[in-house]
Amino acid sequence: MSSPPSDRSPAEVELGVLPLAGPVPYLTLSERRARTLLLGPRPTTASTWVHATSIDGAIAAACEGLIPSCWRGGDGCVVFGSSALEDVHPARGPALVQVRSRAIAGQLRAWWVPRAQVRGAWIDGKFVGVQALRATAHRRLADVTPCSCPLADLVREQQELWQRTLTSGARPTGGAESWRSAAPRPSPR
Repeated sequence: MSSPPSDRSPAEVELGVLPLAGPVPYLTLSERRARTLLLGPRPTTASTWVHATSIDGAIAAACEGLIPSCWRGGDGCVVFGSSALEDVHPARGPALVQVRSRAIAGQLRAWWVPRAQVRGAWIDGKFVGVQALRATAHRRLADVTPCSCPLADLVREQQELWQRTLTSGARPTGGAESWRSAAPRPSPR
């Protein structure tokens, strides 16, 4: 893999993709070591995977991408996912966001996912495309919060990169929710 241009950081070039070394926030609390790990090789091909969440979470993912829960006060430092619908236990959430991105193997898939890589979601056994999900958005989620872990500066840089992806295009607002009531409720799993 070639080196990134010198005027852009490796993180900016990669937009949330974790290195093959693994889920960096779980591997070290040393910012220096984390930055070194982030310079390592990354997955070179995109794969399709799913992330379990609520229906509101799926709508937010279509509008804003996927971010780790710790950016909004939770305890997950990366975005979790699975390579197959049938691998996700139904208790994980009623919606499965479908993503097409470069991601590491295993359940700890990406640091965060730009909204352009969200393809839609499986809800009640029916695939709902990203445009239909965006049409139902009624509000933007709360802004992310600063992290208090030893990687706070690095996390803040990742949050800024994610926020820049939100300004590259029109913000979806309002719309009908016809897909919610259109289909029977079989499980995709």
